[in-house]
Amino acid sequence: MKHHSPMLLLVTVLVALFMVTPIVLSVLAGLVNNYSQGLSSGLTTRWLVQVWEGYGNTVWASLALAASCVLGTALMGVPCAYALATSKSRWARAFEELITLPVAVPGLATALALANNALSSHLHRLESAGYVELRRGFLGRKPRTRVVLTAAGRAAWLAHLDRLG
Repeated sequence: MKHHSPMLLLVTVLVALFMVTPIVLSVLAGLVNNYSQGLSSGLTTRWLVQVWEGYGNTVWASLALAASCVLGTALMGVPCAYALATSKSRWARAFEELITLPVAVPGLATALALANNALSSHLHRLESAGYVELRRGFLGRKPRTRVVLTAAGRAAWLAHLDRLG
């Protein structure tokens, strides 16, 4: 059996408490007679009834929307994800990379601490290598730079995907 660090356990417990405590306090706030007196004032469902009377239809609509999203994902998303995961096609791997970019890029930028200057430097190097083309312009009064993958950049990217397997 693998033994973990006591420090790791402590950090895990603290993070869990940090996340669960506001939920517990919110639930208690809805169940006590007087929030400022706490549990000593007694428990009641009066607040829940008042909220349900005012927002019950909205809650049901939200639950119906959530259920339809889950159903749609189960019926369409799961088979598509399975097909993508089992495909050996280079295009499938490229598509996987494409759909994970909105999740990966902000995390990578944060993890690498890419400030505007560092990002500019990296883009300049990619442009110098001929992998990207930088198109600068304005959107209204705000400067905007578009990064476009060149044919050489695309070839390098596909070669990279091939090496990954």
